[in-house]
Amino acid sequence: MSGLHELERTILALTGVMAAETKAFQAQDLVGAAALAPAKQAAVTAFLMARGALTAEELRPIASQLAVVVDRLRDGVRENRALLEQAIAVQGRVVQTLAVAAKRSTPAAGNYGRSAGAFSPLAISVRA
Repeated sequence: MSGLHELERTILALTGVMAAETKAFQAQDLVGAAALAPAKQAAVTAFLMARGALTAEELRPIASQLAVVVDRLRDGVRENRALLEQAIAVQGRVVQTLAVAAKRSTPAAGNYGRSAGAFSPLAISVRA
C-alpha cells in the first residue's frame, strides 16, 4: 500500500471514530463516548504515523486537500470538545442536585423504632 493510500485510510478511520464520538456526545452517551477513546487514540496515532512517513515531495501534490482535511478534523475536535464540556456541566448539575437532596434528608417522622435523630431514607432513580 502506498503512503498516500495509507494516509487516506487513516484519515477515513479517524473521521469515522470522531463521527461516532460526536454522535455519542449528542445522545449524551458518555459511557459510549468514553468507550471510543482507545479507538480514537489508535486512529490519531495511525494518522500521525502515516503523515510522518511521507516526504514533503510526496505531500506536495495533495497539500491543499490535506489542509482541508486537517481543518475538518480540527472542526470535529472543537465540536466534540464543546459537547464534552456540555456533558460535564450537565453531570455537575446532576451531582449538585443529588448532594442537595441528600443534605435535605430530614429526621424521620415518628422514627418508627429508630433512635432519635435517625434520617429518612433517600431514594434516587438513575433511569433517564
